[in-house]
Amino acid sequence: MKKLFVSLLVPALLTLCSCGKGAAAGEVTYRTVQVELNGTASATSVAYTTDAGDTGTAVMSEEGRNSISGFVSVSDRATKLWCHTPDITVPSQIAVSEPSLSVEDMGFCTPAVTLSQKTSYTTSIKPLTAGVVLDITDSKGIWTGKDITSVTIQTADEVSLAGKVTVNLQEGRIGEVKDASASIRFACTGIQVGTSASPASLAAMVLPCSFTGTVTVEGEGFSGTLNVTQAVVLQAGTEKHITVDLDKTRGGKGFPKKLAIIGDSISTFEGVIPSSHRKYYPTDGCDVDEWTKTYWGHLINDYWHCELDV
Repeated sequence: MKKLFVSLLVPALLTLCSCGKGAAAGEVTYRTVQVELNGTASATSVAYTTDAGDTGTAVMSEEGRNSISGFVSVSDRATKLWCHTPDITVPSQIAVSEPSLSVEDMGFCTPAVTLSQKTSYTTSIKPLTAGVVLDITDSKGIWTGKDITSVTIQTADEVSLAGKVTVNLQEGRIGEVKDASASIRFACTGIQVGTSASPASLAAMVLPCSFTGTVTVEGEGFSGTLNVTQAVVLQAGTEKHITVDLDKTRGGKGFPKKLAIIGDSISTFEGVIPSSHRKYYPTDGCDVDEWTKTYWGHLINDYWHCELDV
């Protein structure tokens, strides 16, 4: 009887021990799956969320052109998975030390991935933010090489260009925008006005919108404003170039189209003023022998590049 008792008892003990090693009733278990995202190769980390409340950040590695992949941890209760940009903040103030054609850290999310028992999934990103590139030049070469100190993009109708953004994962779009701004300002250091062939190009990530407004360029001895009256569509996932030709901004701050002169003898020059008026220039012993050498001639031809009115 002792042998029979022992032989029955030991299996029972083993059974009790094995139950202690498994998951308790109602306990959540997790598994790791691999996710490959097609459509970007710039992100080094990606946030993920499931419908069961699982959240985290995956370190991503480049798998190929325009493709990255990483590993995420999901619970056994999760049936859907989204990958998205960890935080989307579109800054309204940008410090720029050199021109750039790239728009980095574009915001995105993915459609919902249906989870099954697979160990890997492939999905495509859905862009949420847009890019704008300002190509700054002067077709007449008057300001080419001059230092740019600041550039400001301002919407005409207070449409948001920047702010802190939440992502609506279910609908795959931008949700609430906090600290919204209708303008973006570049503070520039060491950037010069370019040529038509090689413009100074400043890039920024922006919120998608239909843009009308102004682009104001200020710099060394000049300031010009481009009025954008025909809507420029800033579409999510794309970069839109806006050409700012300073020659076309005449009439903006510091750029009058015409100049009228009111004054005494130093505002006169024969052949330029009405013939009924007395003149001082040109006169003997003075090298101001052309009207362009007067102070107002220099203003018109060398500084403001406008026309003489009266």
